[in-house]
Amino acid sequence: ESSQVRHASLPVNKTDNGDVLSACETILEAVRLCHPIRFHYYDLSVTKQKTYRKHRKRYEQDPYAVILHQGRFYCICYSEHHKSFGNYRIDRMDHITTASDKFDPVPFDLDAYCRASFDMYRGTLQTITVQFDRSLADYVRDAFGDNIVIRSIEADTFTVSAATAVTPTLISWLLQFHDRSTVLGPPELIAQISAIAETLRMKYSKEAQND
Repeated sequence: ESSQVRHASLPVNKTDNGDVLSACETILEAVRLCHPIRFHYYDLSVTKQKTYRKHRKRYEQDPYAVILHQGRFYCICYSEHHKSFGNYRIDRMDHITTASDKFDPVPFDLDAYCRASFDMYRGTLQTITVQFDRSLADYVRDAFGDNIVIRSIEADTFTVSAATAVTPTLISWLLQFHDRSTVLGPPELIAQISAIAETLRMKYSKEAQND
């Protein structure tokens, strides 16, 4: 579809957080003018302590859209360094400034991107239980919202249950944290992930033998 940068008008009645609204307006103006933005980005731990990513080094990204999803505003940005798009929760972005230079937009289909990134849990709901490394607390909140049940908190991990559809996109999301998460249920989800792991093991074992 469209290869142009797209932006939306701001639904100001969705939140009473003045800082977030001000940040949204700054970002939307940068989207309109094709100016990169710079910001700090932080996570919240299980105990809601603020931890800045990249050792508080500033991000520089090209903003493409502001969207509202499940009551939260997100900025969709393109990283010239990584050549990929990513989502940033605007309430976790600090010290947002606009650069004076302009970026050249790359082809971008906002509707398709949102379907892939924000509708990944649509379908028949099941309760999944997963043990995560504590460093993933904010990623879990971003993925499932606040409607999760925390089963336990240990020194290095926490265990949650969440109602979600078991989709290929959900499985892909879990697999990216394969070294920092363990699916505890349901058995069907464990079986699917185990089958993927075995397929990958066999594939790369064969490739290693052929080298």
